[in-house]
Amino acid sequence: MPLYGLSIVAHTLSPLFSIPAWAIFVYYAYRALEASRTAEDPWRGHGSPRPYLLVCIASLTVHFVTFLSLGEGSLPAAFVTPSLAGLVVLTTAAVFVATSAPPQVRDVRSWMVIGVVSIAGSAAVVPAFLFGLLPPADPSATIAPLAQISLAVASLGSFLVAGRTARRRVPLVARKAAVPRRGP
Repeated sequence: MPLYGLSIVAHTLSPLFSIPAWAIFVYYAYRALEASRTAEDPWRGHGSPRPYLLVCIASLTVHFVTFLSLGEGSLPAAFVTPSLAGLVVLTTAAVFVATSAPPQVRDVRSWMVIGVVSIAGSAAVVPAFLFGLLPPADPSATIAPLAQISLAVASLGSFLVAGRTARRRVPLVARKAAVPRRGP
């Protein structure tokens, strides 16, 4: 969860600045999936989050390769590919986090949906400007980054609230009181 938060917030600040955070996120996500193979399947009855991680890695590669290949004098149309790939990256990362959560956390569906939708909204701000859905005015030059950061923080916050809500909803297991044994 902290790596997801670091990755999405760093990505909204500067995509190239977030490369180390994304590398660490992918490494630990892969390790979590590999560790779950040895234990009982935690996704029994649910789809595995592995396809979301694979799509996230593929789109992350496309996103950063196209972003790095853009020159200083690139056309605004050249930003379409990294912008759309960024939308896919952030959304699939959020869906991966939501589907790889423990079963009691996955039961708090409303917070999980808010987390996925808010990061998708954060990632959709840049393509919306590129396609002319949002007006490119001077005040929006500061509003757009603030909207992206606030939606990214809202996504992280909703996942954290889902975890805390699930902990409160799960009944505590009563422990058996220690009864002293009587000797012969």
